[in-house]
Amino acid sequence: LDMRQRDIYNKNMAAVNKKVPVYALPGNHDIRPWTEENHARFLDFNGYDHFSFSLNDCTFIGFDSCCIKDGIEDVEAEQLVWLIDELKAAQGSRYIFLFTHCPIFRESIDEGEDYFNFSIPKRKEYLELFGKYGVSAVFAGHTHKAYSAEWNGIKLVTAGPVGTPLNGGFSGIDIVKVGKNGFTCSYLAPADVK
Repeated sequence: LDMRQRDIYNKNMAAVNKKVPVYALPGNHDIRPWTEENHARFLDFNGYDHFSFSLNDCTFIGFDSCCIKDGIEDVEAEQLVWLIDELKAAQGSRYIFLFTHCPIFRESIDEGEDYFNFSIPKRKEYLELFGKYGVSAVFAGHTHKAYSAEWNGIKLVTAGPVGTPLNGGFSGIDIVKVGKNGFTCSYLAPADVK
């Protein structure tokens, strides 16, 4: 993690209302390439690399995509055991929302493998797991452009950037509204947020 970026992050986080919980996950600028040293540095700074909590009959689970993208099999396997346990514990929740840095895919499960998505075998493995446990949506970032897709009833939302857009994207934020009869997600430019 770049010290200048860490200082900017800390300054911005200090402006967030302390009553608002904030959960962070590692991204490619934090621990990629995935090494024990980079991972330890992220844990020292952030305290965790995955999370799970429930609120208002919804379960929120965040996991590290860097070890998956970089093929760190022992770390991924350990995280997968934890993830399955959390998904089992979430059964009965109205919605199960997952969060990670790298999207599983952007637009189609059959799109080519690249820097901005999971490998084809990994995306199928994880999506089948998420389908088995009734995951409602998977939220990601990484691409600096907003995407929205669906696979077998699972919504896949790739948030666009708050900062620098890429590939025709625009800066904005995702607004997720959760109700008794469903949830919606809209990616809005700051001027459109009400």
